[in-house]
Amino acid sequence: MEVFAEVVIACANEVGESPVWCELTQALFWLDLPGCLLWRYHPASGIFGHAKVTGVRHLACVALRANGRGFVIASDAGIGVVDFNRELPFPHDGSLSLNLMIVVHPLLERVPNLDPAVLRLNDGRCDPQGRLVVGSYHSEHRSFVRADGSLDPAMPRGGVYRFSGEPSRLESLDTIGLVRAANGTAFFAPAGAMPTMFFVDSPTRTVMAYDYDPVAGPSRGRAITDPSSHEANPDGATSDCEGGYWAAEFGAGRVCRFVARSEQQDGIWRPDVIVRTPAASSITSCTFGGPDLETLYITSSTRRDSGANAGSLFAVRVRGLRGCPEHQFAG
Repeated sequence: MEVFAEVVIACANEVGESPVWCELTQALFWLDLPGCLLWRYHPASGIFGHAKVTGVRHLACVALRANGRGFVIASDAGIGVVDFNRELPFPHDGSLSLNLMIVVHPLLERVPNLDPAVLRLNDGRCDPQGRLVVGSYHSEHRSFVRADGSLDPAMPRGGVYRFSGEPSRLESLDTIGLVRAANGTAFFAPAGAMPTMFFVDSPTRTVMAYDYDPVAGPSRGRAITDPSSHEANPDGATSDCEGGYWAAEFGAGRVCRFVARSEQQDGIWRPDVIVRTPAASSITSCTFGGPDLETLYITSSTRRDSGANAGSLFAVRVRGLRGCPEHQFAG
């Protein structure tokens, strides 16, 4: 099935990312990473606006705090919290400033000789236990590839980290290994079954699924897509209540839903829904929202995209497929 999303807000985000739906306020929140902007959109009223996150130079991802007050945000300066009433609308002119109170910096603690100008935190999401799982991104990762296609092991890379709220509760998820561009983090947690964590190191174009133990973390990693599955690098992603995995493809102007099929022998999931974003190819991430969680919201970027809708927020109703309520940060 192929469907087309529509522009909801022509916000011209340089790098729109990390959309999360808040059931408490029935509002969507997302980031413009290099602009250090936190956006809010309330579909029922049509009101939208943005706030400036201060004290940092580049944002990475955002999650809702379970206490109902504000957000946890990863940035170039580390992971911190914003204490704010999420029910309040943001001004349209961006005159509101929100202070990010940094708690911990995983890369400073775990990566020797860190150069923060090129290695920073990137995509992340909360796990079912309310801990932020966030990975790293190296801005010069394309130079890591040798002429024969292998990776230069001497090039610095970060990992994937899990944060519970206190600096002493920072963990490295070493099973995933070192990464160049962490993306696509999502969780599927059916009742009474082992949760699944999805993840992709974008340049590999290979989405991995892991069994996700609440204590031990990810294990038994297996590839569910391969490079032939994608028209461009998979970026941000989400899962639905049936275990389908929705991946935004940066440069392809589409979001694909990948699902397992019983007749498959190779373990590779196939797309059964493709969402197109007209006049916008640099698609960055997606999440479900709305009162019934049947609306897919899609963020995008103006980078490497001259389309008329580049950087817009898109939406499409996907009847019969529902998202899962967003896991919120418990720390």
